[in-house]
Amino acid sequence: MNMARREALVAYLFIAPLILGFLLWNIGPLVASLGLSFTDYNLLEPPKFVLFQNYTALLDDDVFPIAFKNTLIYALVTVPLGLVVSLLLAMIMNQGVKGTALFRTIFFIPSVCAVVAIALVWQWIYDSDLGILNYVLTQIGLPKFRWLQDKSLALPAIMAMSIWQGAGYTMVIYLAGLQGVPAQLYEAAEIDGAGAWARFRHVTLPMLTPTTFFLLVVGFIGAFQFFAESYMMTRGGPSYSTMSLVYQIFLNGFSYFKMGFASAIAWVLFAVVFVLTMIQLQYARRWVHYE
Repeated sequence: MNMARREALVAYLFIAPLILGFLLWNIGPLVASLGLSFTDYNLLEPPKFVLFQNYTALLDDDVFPIAFKNTLIYALVTVPLGLVVSLLLAMIMNQGVKGTALFRTIFFIPSVCAVVAIALVWQWIYDSDLGILNYVLTQIGLPKFRWLQDKSLALPAIMAMSIWQGAGYTMVIYLAGLQGVPAQLYEAAEIDGAGAWARFRHVTLPMLTPTTFFLLVVGFIGAFQFFAESYMMTRGGPSYSTMSLVYQIFLNGFSYFKMGFASAIAWVLFAVVFVLTMIQLQYARRWVHYE
């Protein structure tokens, strides 16, 4: 055996545990869930093949359209608004003000904290009687709100928490993108008489389009999978106003033991995310500018 083949064999041996783990714990359950989506399976009896019955049942399900709408609204609001907030923070941090490193760390801390812990803290903040938010509102003469008990306020309250939590991570990514913009572009624009808004519009935004595109794709994929916030804070209520697709998958799979139906919802969610990602990739050529 020559040296090249020996090195290749050693390399394959080193990556074999990772490949086996990926096949067993990622690809295996993925294929199994696809198969289960065509069955009636309650964990206690052998699966019964029902073809597309689980998928057609989604059309008659009362909760699925609500969960789909909530998930779509959550994604369409939190991702763009989160990008705007994070970009503003990144531009402030990029000014070189005193204490930038400290503030950057403070903003980033929520991104590395457990969602469960953050949800518990915000559940106290939103408490209608003892919450600090309602306390502040009463101090300035405004009425109290039942943030998590009012079906018109529960989902916006969760979205506000999610934007706050994810702003730090997105800010750091944007900050790296801002620091990669060549200074000579700003100098050339300033020489041409461009003001602050013109420099932001014609230099900063175009140069940040690759970063924005990455954050949009990753953000939408993550937003469509939101679950812990709804589970910890509202249990999907009130009146299913915070029910998400992943939460419905959890309920059907592990509370109602309808594993086939839960798998069908999971694959519908996968199809939606896949289509949206492909659309973003297709239209990226029109607005993403690379150096």
